[in-house]
Formats: sequence, structure tokens, C-alpha cells
Amino acid sequence: MVVLIYMAISIGIAFFLGIIPEGFGNKLLLGAVLGILLGIFHQLTKIYKLLKGEEENNKPVVNSSKIPLRR
Repeated sequence: MVVLIYMAISIGIAFFLGIIPEGFGNKLLLGAVLGILLGIFHQLTKIYKLLKGEEENNKPVVNSSKIPLRR
């Protein structure tokens, strides 16, 4: 569902900027532009969730003692 929203927003922005030609002639360029716009929206959503506090870091913390650190 989120992907469909991103795609709709990306296509709307591409039409607004005049990137998409009327005949959809250059599909490779269209795919690249939409992919970049989709990636930007995805990263902005991740940043928003991180700042809002919804993003949980489930990364396990590993304390390895195989290599001693000399300080």
C-alpha cells in the first residue's frame, strides 16, 4: 500500500516537473526518474520515523573479545 502511494506521488511530481513526455517515449528515462523519486520518498519516510521515534533499532549488540584493544 505504501509503495502504491509512493508511486502515485512520484508520477505526480514527474508530470508536474514535465519529465514524463505525453507519449511515454523514453521508458528507460521514465523508470530511472521514478526510481530516484521513489527512493527519495522512502528515505524521507525513514528519517521521519526515526525522528518521530517509531523506528526501533533491533540490531543486536555484540561484544567480541577476540581482538584486544590497546589504549
